[in-house]
Amino acid sequence: MRKLVLGLFLLSVTQFHSVLAHATLVLVRLELSPNPPQVAQPVKLQLSLQTALQLPVEDAKILLELRPKDNPQALPISYYLTESEPGFYDINLNLPTAGVWDAYFRDQTFTQEEATAHVDLVVYDDVSARALEAIEFIFPPTATGPTANSLKTWLIWVIALPILAGVAVTILVLSQSKSKDKA
Repeated sequence: MRKLVLGLFLLSVTQFHSVLAHATLVLVRLELSPNPPQVAQPVKLQLSLQTALQLPVEDAKILLELRPKDNPQALPISYYLTESEPGFYDINLNLPTAGVWDAYFRDQTFTQEEATAHVDLVVYDDVSARALEAIEFIFPPTATGPTANSLKTWLIWVIALPILAGVAVTILVLSQSKSKDKA
């Protein structure tokens, strides 16, 4: 019985976390190293993802598509960022030409969502260019599916699961008190 209660608790905690993560703001900070980025030189691009409560967003699937701003018809250069530590995602890349690049970020962590943001990255061919400030943007909340499914999910996790856990704990306590009375 204890294993059942523990299993229900662990299941509720992990599933409740994913329910919360679907439709929340994600605050993003983009930093480049070296700063400013130079043409055809390795650049480390690092994203920091946090919730509005300043908790790190872990296990995100971030896709980056880059294309020159002056040639929007060009095929994008695509990268998936890897998580280097909780809430931090990075990639090493080389940009072949100077100018402004359109960086299109897509957060595809959950199958029912796709949060997106466009950011301009400036690449210099002059070594003496001044450093850029960190770029901050937001992945907005996204629709997570039909309202009926969302309401059903919340009812299950917020009402039904705690009731089931309460019943399991009550049975566990009553069965232990009966065994103590017999002793």
